Amino acid sequence: MSMIENVRYLGIEIKKSSFERFEIESEGGTYGLEATTATVNIHVAEEGSDESVTFFSIPVNAKVWGEDKQTKEKVFVCDAYFEVDFALEERDELADDAIANMLDSNEWYFRNFVAISVKTALESVLKNTSFSSIEIPLK
Repeated sequence: MSMIENVRYLGIEIKKSSFERFEIESEGGTYGLEATTATVNIHVAEEGSDESVTFFSIPVNAKVWGEDKQTKEKVFVCDAYFEVDFALEERDELADDAIANMLDSNEWYFRNFVAISVKTALESVLKNTSFSSIEIPLK
């Protein structure tokens, strides 16, 4: 059994978010989206715990903004910093290097969760604004 089969998605934890609307009258426009990830955080279950679980998270900075179609001025900016959390069950004294290699060799798998999380986090921040109807694409 490969290590990836023991990985379980736990969800996201939004650490910080912001929304700013600018005083620009607009009759529509476009939006931009960007997301960047940082170094993975790895946390082993506390010693003495009955669990042999390693928790790890992928930090993500995501941003969506709207621009007026004519002037290209920003109408709003929405930022979110969050972590995508996972658990690796049945850890057999694996070194952090082995986990890093597993993350690298299965990058497509984790990118999928990051994309879903970017959509979820940004739409969550936007839902109580006048831009709540914007649907963030899966990228």
